Amino acid sequence: MRRTTRSLENRAHSTEPPFALITLSGEVNPMNKLLRFTATAVISFVIYLLLTASLGLEEILFGIGVAVIAALLVGRFLPIRIGAINPVRIAKAIAYLPYFLWKMIEANVRLALVVVRPSLPIHPSIVEGRTGMKSGEGKLFLTSSITLTPGTLTVDVEDDRVFVHCVSAGDAEENHAEESILVPFEKRLRGVTE
Repeated sequence: MRRTTRSLENRAHSTEPPFALITLSGEVNPMNKLLRFTATAVISFVIYLLLTASLGLEEILFGIGVAVIAALLVGRFLPIRIGAINPVRIAKAIAYLPYFLWKMIEANVRLALVVVRPSLPIHPSIVEGRTGMKSGEGKLFLTSSITLTPGTLTVDVEDDRVFVHCVSAGDAEENHAEESILVPFEKRLRGVTE
């Protein structure tokens, strides 16, 4: 109960307007639900259209419905900041997609070659690497990219340490996990999230 009282007292003596889009500390005001709803709906709609690869009227109308439902369900949980929504970051995110798709294709082929060999040359292991990503979003994008690449799975993240399971880890992955697994993704993600 005391925390709530202090919180209310701090708000009462605050110099910030109650409906400010950005607070003096640079964070998005939690009261601004419209920004989160709109951003979530737009992002959901774009992702839906990319996944369906169709611009038919039915797909657009259904996509709007899906986007609104997604925004209502998860919009309040997403930490959307004004600084994250800028053209440079969006351009860098779009530029990251071809690299990520190439790495996915490359890993699929490599894993398929391992599977079709009768000797099944696997050497499963968990490797540890240190990431330079500081933000939670950066670590999320990095670990998701690693996990979505066939043959690797992010097992755990502790501060700046990332633990990755590799189906067939070679000497490069075991001895230099940062250079072979983390750094290629980090270089391209740094401008997107940090």
